[in-house]
Amino acid sequence: MTEFPQNGQVYTLQSQSGTVADVSSSSTASCNRIQAWQPNGSKAQTWVFWAKENGTWLLETGLTKGTHGPGQAMVMDFNYNAFNTHLFQEHGNDNQRWYVEDAGDGWVRLKTARGDGYLTADRVGSALGVWQLDPNGSGQRWKLLPVAGGTGNSGGGQRPQPQPQPQPQPSGGGDIEGQVIALVNAYRQRRGLAQLQYDGRLTPAATASSREQARRHEQGHWVAIGDEFSRAGYRWGGFGEVAGGAPIWKNPPEMVQAWIDHPPHDEILRGDFRAAGAARAYAGDGTPYWSMVFARPM
Repeated sequence: MTEFPQNGQVYTLQSQSGTVADVSSSSTASCNRIQAWQPNGSKAQTWVFWAKENGTWLLETGLTKGTHGPGQAMVMDFNYNAFNTHLFQEHGNDNQRWYVEDAGDGWVRLKTARGDGYLTADRVGSALGVWQLDPNGSGQRWKLLPVAGGTGNSGGGQRPQPQPQPQPQPSGGGDIEGQVIALVNAYRQRRGLAQLQYDGRLTPAATASSREQARRHEQGHWVAIGDEFSRAGYRWGGFGEVAGGAPIWKNPPEMVQAWIDHPPHDEILRGDFRAAGAARAYAGDGTPYWSMVFARPM
């Protein structure tokens, strides 16, 4: 009988090829690799399934189970730039949600909610990939093995009804935007500062700024952020922006860390703001340019 997840239940994910989904070196650091590994019974090989909207599931590593506030778990995140998986702080966007499909004979497949890819185990030690469906591929067929003492009931072959779960702190609309804001919020939390709330009215300003930097192929503040906020209907009492662009800042963790390491940008990250938006654009040669905008309402 096929085991389907129950809300809040802890499972080991074992592929038909015999490997399991494992957090490399048991580290909960952001962007740490999720890999295929031999079963060893550690917490790094356990996953908590949380029911989300539209029949999707959020997969939290057992390493952070019960150790965090709502929206602060480290979860299985589809890194769509590299077609593989890593840990990332929960933000609830499509690349962190998974469909569980019956693959027959007691097996399931896990399909990302962002596109058509399926969780795929390759050789031992390699990152779990997200690839197109291979109907005969053993690396895409998984069993959910309940962990003794895990919360909830065993699946018993019945599809569960989603139950209310702690939701992520608002962190953004698009995947990149959500990741940037989640990382900055994690930094602000460590400094004892208020969390920023995503506001879609701020996104056009960040988008305009990142695109103008990319057009000029030059980092800078070329857009009147306050005017963009006003055009979008946001009544602001104060605002700020951090910007950046270089080939070495190719993903959110690298860009956010660069801002933290630069005192003028860090001062803005720690500023007295309540809302944020973020965006990334590319120059013709592929260099990424970033903007994160902040606002304090009137």
